[in-house]
Amino acid sequence: MASRIHQAFVKNALDELESGNAGKVKDLAAQLETPLFAAASPTVAQTYFTLAALIKQISRLSSAECVPLIRAVINLEGLEIDPATVAVADRRALNALVSLHGRFLGVLVSRIPKWWSEIATRIIKSITVSANTERHHALLRYLVALIPTAGTTLQNIVVKHFPHKDEETVVLTRYIENILEIVSYCPELQYAIWGVILEKTVALDAEIDNLLDELDDDDEDDDDADADESVQFEDGAPRTRADSDSDDDADHSTEYFPQVATNATDSIAKLDAIISLLLDYLTAYFASDRRLSETLTLYQTLLAHFQTYLLSTHRTHAVQYIFFVISQTSTEFVEGYLTLLLEIALSPVANLGRRQKAMQYLASYLARARGVTQAQLLSVIHLLKGWILRYIEEREWEVASAAGADNGSQNVATVVPTGQILFSSSMSRFKMFYSAVQGLFYLFCFRYSSLRTPPADTVDDDRLAEIKLGLHSTGDWVYDIDRLFQRIVTTKFNPLKWCNTTVVNMFAKVAQREGAVYCYSILDRNKRGNLSAASSPTSESSPGSPASVDDARPDVSGIDRLNNKALLKASVTSDKLSMGGTFRSDDMVPLDSYFPFDPLVLKKTRRSVRDSYISWAEVAGDESDSEDDADDVDDDVDDDVDDYLSSDTDTDDD
Repeated sequence: MASRIHQAFVKNALDELESGNAGKVKDLAAQLETPLFAAASPTVAQTYFTLAALIKQISRLSSAECVPLIRAVINLEGLEIDPATVAVADRRALNALVSLHGRFLGVLVSRIPKWWSEIATRIIKSITVSANTERHHALLRYLVALIPTAGTTLQNIVVKHFPHKDEETVVLTRYIENILEIVSYCPELQYAIWGVILEKTVALDAEIDNLLDELDDDDEDDDDADADESVQFEDGAPRTRADSDSDDDADHSTEYFPQVATNATDSIAKLDAIISLLLDYLTAYFASDRRLSETLTLYQTLLAHFQTYLLSTHRTHAVQYIFFVISQTSTEFVEGYLTLLLEIALSPVANLGRRQKAMQYLASYLARARGVTQAQLLSVIHLLKGWILRYIEEREWEVASAAGADNGSQNVATVVPTGQILFSSSMSRFKMFYSAVQGLFYLFCFRYSSLRTPPADTVDDDRLAEIKLGLHSTGDWVYDIDRLFQRIVTTKFNPLKWCNTTVVNMFAKVAQREGAVYCYSILDRNKRGNLSAASSPTSESSPGSPASVDDARPDVSGIDRLNNKALLKASVTSDKLSMGGTFRSDDMVPLDSYFPFDPLVLKKTRRSVRDSYISWAEVAGDESDSEDDADDVDDDVDDDVDDYLSSDTDTDDD
């Protein structure tokens, strides 16, 4: 009886609308705009019967006068209420109404597709409100199946309504959880959804860096520039004051600038929650029994977004650890990540900033990632060795021929051995060389034990046979890397001057202790400003003359295919910039010490990372024997290096 009454009422309202009287349709819309369970609202049962009647008349709802009525149904308030919180008599009716509402929307978009965008927007906007979103996804899954082109519209809505970074943590994490769920039944949105997630996460991460810069600037005004280095850096990675609750000393900048400190603390908590959520999701995804094609597609999607959002960002604190952890879930993923970084770093056409960033990632990853195999490590070392030696061979003359201009002459033209004419310019055009060398210095400090040639009585028969055939060095170091370092530090490029001071001194201590190369005499000359003495040895007289670029190397297919002379030559020669102008060494400033995988400051995320992470404490060894010479060079810098290294601790925050 009730059903027939409502059907008659709805039919009569639409009949009058067609006769030019929209009054009853407006009354019907007003009833549905009233939230369920409100004092003046229709009962749940009445609303159910009204919706059932409208479904039967849905083809008559296409006129403009019916728009408010349809919107009232789409935005029907009260469906989010937990049935357990309403009266027992209403629970069954509420569940039935929820189901019927979804059916109405499905019929609506199938008959009048223009309503899909508004319906999808309503669903997406509501997923951050309700903790239980099973109904939302059931409805979206149903609607997406009805509309072949639903994905494009849904993608735009998901991107548009991503919460602002100033929203509460629960809003951000709930939205991310739900849009990742959308990927499970709308896989064509995977690329776009991961793109917006990483874009917003990188933006939040970068904001933290800006907030910390504000604190550092304020702190420097009171405590001079040394406060920045002592507070900001923890083993080369920026350290936040908001995450230093293990320190005994209070940070006075949080007292004088409480709003900035509070904002930094809030942002760090949000970032920690988001990255922990993403790591949990991805770890479970790659550990599941999925088809190989699915896991490869997602990994390739992540690497594509890494290039777009990470390599183009000056500095991030933590988002890069998503790639650090996930890439180590398989040896093939490690190789894919290393190959990507090598391709960009040695690309003859890539932007210099991207190449330097890729080199920072490469060195930091090889130093810190436990999942890198020995074969992969040695293959990259071999490739970098060949690139560096070729760079020295082809371009060292530029430094020598430019030296005359450093003495004050203008537009000095020098005929070089190849017959080319050089108009000298700044040392900054060699930045890629310094980046590669600095990365190798940093990498050696962590991986020196893996770069030693094992004694003959400790290797297996196959390895011993390779050594006898000359496929491996018979010295103390693989690929004669000690001779490589000797060649690097004595080249006219003088990398010990232009690489970051902290990294150089860290390398000098470890290299001397391990007997790889002695740097302190050159550091001492650099300190006294005697550049000509520092760069005087030539390639012929250098104790470490270049070894063959074609040394035997492990066969790692993805990395190995990059190891060819054509690529190395193209990469080196492409670094040659315009050489007009006058050589000025002061145009070049030492590189910074940013290595993306330096110790993580986010506590929850750190627990997810530590099993795959190599800390400095694991490889530091005993440095006390090498400190005397360093003290003769610069006691202050040596102290900075000690702080840089010793602060790399993996504390348990459980």
